[in-house]
Formats: sequence, structure tokens, C-alpha cells
Amino acid sequence: MAEQVSADWLTCDHHGCIGIRLRTGHMCLAHALAEDRDAELKRIGEVGEIDLRGMRITRKLFDQVMAAVQRGADEQPLLTVSRFDRATFEGDAWFLRATFQGDAEFTGAIFEGDANFQATFQSDAGFDGVTFRRGAGFDHAAFEGDAGFNKTIFEGDAGFNKVILTPWGAT
Repeated sequence: MAEQVSADWLTCDHHGCIGIRLRTGHMCLAHALAEDRDAELKRIGEVGEIDLRGMRITRKLFDQVMAAVQRGADEQPLLTVSRFDRATFEGDAWFLRATFQGDAEFTGAIFEGDANFQATFQSDAGFDGVTFRRGAGFDHAAFEGDAGFNKTIFEGDAGFNKVILTPWGAT
């Protein structure tokens, strides 16, 4: 008998998928019809909020989401609230020069490819229980809020060169 997996959010109707259901339709972004997917990517671009909890994120889908997000003056990706709890990144996930303006939550996520977070986290960043199957790069990352790495597993190389940790309230 297949193991039942539960989630704390309304899940996709696709068999076996625990990805969070979009505001329209009954599927997650990975399984949505083109019209619903396009509407969600447009919404991500307008508000910067990403919620891909529980999803299997292909490299193509990752690239579509990152192409949709707002851009700063230097064309860096700007993300407000970012939820990737229990998501599985099937390919490489590079958040190069990204600015996470709100909380960035990756609790329980799995990165099957290389992950690169040369990014600025202006609020809290949660990497508790994350598994990095290949390389994980946090070189030149800046953490301005709390950063959690409890029970994080690094199966490949992990880089934390020149990481900046700024305590709350520091000026």
C-alpha cells in the first residue's frame, strides 16, 4: 500500500502530488493548465510572492518562476515572501544576486541538483531539514535576519565563503 503523505496546505489534485494548489483551479503550478500557470506567473511578477510548497520543481519551471519575479535597479531578482517548504528541486537552482525581501522558507526541501544562494536575505531564512544532494553554495550570501540550518544535510560540497551575518538592529 502506498504511503499517504499529508501537508498543511490545500494540495494539488494530481495523484500523489502534495504541491500547494493555485488560487485558480485544483492543481499546483507544476500540473496547472497553461491558462492557470500563466495567471500565477503574472501574479508572482506583480507581487513577488512565491509559494511552491510541496512541489516537484523542474529546471524549466524554476526558470519560468525566476523570469517572472520583479527586478531591482540592477536587474537582480526581488522576492517578497518565498515558500519552498518540502519542495523538490529536480535540477540546479541558482538564486544568483537574488534579494529575498521577506521570509524565505525552504524547510524540508530537497535539492537534487546544485543549489547556489549568492543572495541577500533581508528577513528570516529557514533551511531546517533541507537535503542538498549535490553542491550547495552560499558564498557571498548576506543574512540580515535569522538563518536556520537545523538538521540540514549536505551530501556534496558546501561553500560558505565570505558570508555576511548581520544581527537584528545593527546599523
